[in-house]
Amino acid sequence: MIYYLGDSFFFGWNFIRFSIPNRKESIFSHLLSEKLGCEYKNLSIPGSSNYRLCRLVNFLDIKKDDIVILGWSACERIEIGIPKDTLLPNDFVVDYNNIDNLDSHSWIKIMQLVEKTGNIYTRQIYPTMMRNLDRVTSPNTRKATELFYHYASDIPYHQQMFKILFNSAVHRLRTIGCKFLMTTTWDVEFEDKEFLNIPEYLFYKSNLAAEVRGKGDNINERDLPYFSIKEHEVAADILYQYLK
Repeated sequence: MIYYLGDSFFFGWNFIRFSIPNRKESIFSHLLSEKLGCEYKNLSIPGSSNYRLCRLVNFLDIKKDDIVILGWSACERIEIGIPKDTLLPNDFVVDYNNIDNLDSHSWIKIMQLVEKTGNIYTRQIYPTMMRNLDRVTSPNTRKATELFYHYASDIPYHQQMFKILFNSAVHRLRTIGCKFLMTTTWDVEFEDKEFLNIPEYLFYKSNLAAEVRGKGDNINERDLPYFSIKEHEVAADILYQYLK
């Protein structure tokens, strides 16, 4: 089994946002898994935080023969746990096993999803939500987003916490003994990148998008569109070569 854990780049967000058909068959998770002849689960969601990615690495029943492809994201994104009895009727609850089956839902609804993992309910909080807050229909999402950016959006703190999350995930995967690769898909800024310099981490001075587009590390995240269908093919080829 191959597990893909990432954010909107791993999910193929532009396929949903701009109604491009055949998302699941066109993105690199599917293409790479076909090359390797393996079953896979793409558990990536738009806006995924590093807290969520680390939690899933520790939650999933990953075996020694499995492969994990993990794409870290922006440090200022967080995940919050939600008591089940505070869920509202219009909260969009999705079991983690069905995360890759959201194509029939609107992009604004996907931004508000509550993920159910076992008996845990979680929500991602991230900067894009503030720009779209006037379109958010869930009172719980609005409240959580407003509180986070008022009280808990200190980036140096989240930069430091990311090192802890990173080391926890690496330790867990090395303890299992499975094959894994890590990267950032887009130009995520870290205060210090040297701790990323491990054999399983790809492009620690760059990112996957820059490698796909042949621009080294001179890419501006603000100008960075999501992968095109052709670029997903290139990404799959790059990851395939590193796995070999």
